[in-house]
Amino acid sequence: MTQATTPGNGETPGSPDLDSPAIGQPVDMDRIHVAAETLQEPNVDLLAAVAREIGMDRFEGLLQETLAIEAADGMMLGDGSRRRTPVGSSFFSPARR
Repeated sequence: MTQATTPGNGETPGSPDLDSPAIGQPVDMDRIHVAAETLQEPNVDLLAAVAREIGMDRFEGLLQETLAIEAADGMMLGDGSRRRTPVGSSFFSPARR
């Protein structure tokens, strides 16, 4: 199921309805919101999509890795120009896969 959305709410038109339990694994949105707040990540839908794809246990593991990286002063981009965002340091770093 897709839902048309307006720009600025974290989704693009035609993106999956992330509240639908039929897509992927079950997601605990309370835990997702806590993770988003902890990481200062405004895109809650992105975190929910990751959790839905990999499962809440693995999501929690990545969250803990991310918090450890941030506690050690974060992770720089490959070109050294700036730090990665907290979500970018663990959830989307190609070097970590």
